Amino acid sequence: MMPQTTLIFFLTRALPRITLLSVLTLSSCSVQPTPAPEAEPILPLEDCQLVTPSMTYGIDAKCGTLTVYENPATQSGRQIELSIAILPAVSRTPAPDALFLLAGGPGQAAIETYAPLVSALTAIHQKRDIVLFDQRGTGQSAPLTCPLDENMPEDPTPAETAAYLAGCAAGLDADPSLYTTAQAVEDLEQVRAALGYAQIDLLGVSYGTRLAQAYARAYPAATRALILDGVTPLDWSLGPQNPANAQRALDLILERCVADPGCQVAFPDLKAELDQLLERLEAAPVELTLPDPLTGQPTPLNYDHTKLGSTLQLMSYSAEHAALMPLLIHDAAMNENYDALAAQYLILFGSLGNSLSDGLYLSVVCSEDVPIYDKYPVSDDSYLDFEAEEVRQGCQSWPHAAASEDFYLPLTGDVPTLLLSGEADPVTPPSNAAQVAESLTNTRQIVVQGLGHSVFYYGCMPRLLSEFLQTTDPNALDTSCVDMIQPVDFFTSFTGSQP
Repeated sequence: MMPQTTLIFFLTRALPRITLLSVLTLSSCSVQPTPAPEAEPILPLEDCQLVTPSMTYGIDAKCGTLTVYENPATQSGRQIELSIAILPAVSRTPAPDALFLLAGGPGQAAIETYAPLVSALTAIHQKRDIVLFDQRGTGQSAPLTCPLDENMPEDPTPAETAAYLAGCAAGLDADPSLYTTAQAVEDLEQVRAALGYAQIDLLGVSYGTRLAQAYARAYPAATRALILDGVTPLDWSLGPQNPANAQRALDLILERCVADPGCQVAFPDLKAELDQLLERLEAAPVELTLPDPLTGQPTPLNYDHTKLGSTLQLMSYSAEHAALMPLLIHDAAMNENYDALAAQYLILFGSLGNSLSDGLYLSVVCSEDVPIYDKYPVSDDSYLDFEAEEVRQGCQSWPHAAASEDFYLPLTGDVPTLLLSGEADPVTPPSNAAQVAESLTNTRQIVVQGLGHSVFYYGCMPRLLSEFLQTTDPNALDTSCVDMIQPVDFFTSFTGSQP
């Protein structure tokens, strides 16, 4: 049987995932584009509750679906439904602009991804509607999902995976080549118009920052402000730079352990232990049997160098998981106890597999990223592997059309933009945000020390986001509070950190 984690493991060689009051005033130094004509909402909405597997409570919302053509260029043929949820502003006099949340991946659904995090947007929600819209191909918006094939081996060859993907694509009631960022931009514009907003604010995380920039470039008059968290420049390819960025983040985590007295005393030779562990698993993988994170059923796992690298990268995404990393590396290297690291692999990849639309992931990556793989050399000096040819071979079996050359042009202009980065982000480093800022004239970059991928909900960040949307002046923000945000203390034993 081919576990879901195995398919996602192949797909994510390119990029694992891929996990917010007062009256509106406009700053005199902020130049706003001419607003689009305001329209009456035409999309009927009904009361609903948002509940995801990770939530023990429901969130009251208004839900609806918008029917659009699968091919927005022809406005004919097959139609699909886009799933939309709105959290209406608490205020009786809400601001006219709404905050749209765009998920990452590519392949994550905004409703499922953001519903557990909306409590971080409380200050924004007081005055503004919050809109969650599942991008086409994800969630409940005509999802492109490949069913499992029980005859596939645990570790399929690239040829076996390619044949599996071809069969999945043939069985879909969809044209996967039409599920890309360009089509999602047109969907987003139709959703905005159908809901009657003249202008919108966009909060995108990871791949969602690509969609946000592409929308702002296509519809500048409708874009009031951008918040980009874990930034992906439009000409940046998800894949070849992963090894170098992952190594950079891991080095920062190890350096932080050296600088931390408790961590340094507990693990004085951590770098050497990690090198030993990587070499050992490259020479001889270990056969393990672990409880499945969801079912508890015994699960066989061939834990090798590549899976260890994927585990370390995914653990680097969040400060909470990074806090465990030195302890788990030490335990595996010194005691040959691989169970804890392997369990993290199953948990993190299982969570990823359940949240990611594999078909949408392929449609985007094959159309937009693979064509520019050669622009970026793959680092050989990294613990993480990246097999570009495996991804290319998979894409040969997946219907796609290469993005236009114009797609890769940077966003320009004066749209107010807040750029957020975690210092130790293993996939979208702060240098990405700095690159996007070069072509914009009204930006502010905030880097949170010690944190990983996606930082908008940490510490004082939600308050800063709310203040930014009130004034749309990124340079008026007092960001001194960001220095108070600290990563989680390292675990020095399985009972916790050193007092």
